[in-house]
Amino acid sequence: TVPHGASRAAAPPKPLYDVSAADASHVWAVGYQGTIRYFNGSSWSGQSSGTSNNLNSVYAADASHMWAVGSKGTIRFWNGSSWGGQSSGTSEYLYSVEGLDASHVWAVGANGTLLFYNGSGWSKVSGAPNDDLGDIWVKDANNIWILGVNVYYYDGSGWTTHFSGLTVGLVSVAALSDSRVWVGAWYGSIRFWNGSDWEVQDVAGSDVDIMDIDILDPNHMWAVGEGTVL
Repeated sequence: TVPHGASRAAAPPKPLYDVSAADASHVWAVGYQGTIRYFNGSSWSGQSSGTSNNLNSVYAADASHMWAVGSKGTIRFWNGSSWGGQSSGTSEYLYSVEGLDASHVWAVGANGTLLFYNGSGWSKVSGAPNDDLGDIWVKDANNIWILGVNVYYYDGSGWTTHFSGLTVGLVSVAALSDSRVWVGAWYGSIRFWNGSDWEVQDVAGSDVDIMDIDILDPNHMWAVGEGTVL
């Protein structure tokens, strides 16, 4: 109850963990306890996800094909009008989802979990690295990068393990090609793969964790952390 004369404080906003856009007027952000926020080009509003599980990552193929993944193997799908569930076939926590289009979507998670959606259903991909997989970047079906304790690269036929020079704190990966790859980590650390070696890239004035990296083209790249945009 609220004492007489007192006002009820507004509940603090729930943390959001990821954002993805189909276009400038179809943008979704997902987060804590199933929170989903939607931007229609002019304002943000809430959408009912149908779950109270945390949603860690979201991928928009287009305005009517959107996936959000999270704890306990949760996968939610936006069909253009509402959110519904899809069976992941696992109870492992899912940390990242990425794709090429509505028929080529990948999700990664704990204990070497790698899932693929072919347009009709999800299946587990065999041969994935036995690691807690926290982020995935898909250039195309034959160029896939995944983060765990190490950095893993799939060339269409098999996996290669890379040691980036870091043993902890790998958080985000993004690539332009198999010889131009960036990894973000704790304490402002960014590693760059030049095709033969991992280089340290200094981030001037930043010692915050690099939580996400995104690339538009060779001259337009962003890295973000706690209160920091690079």
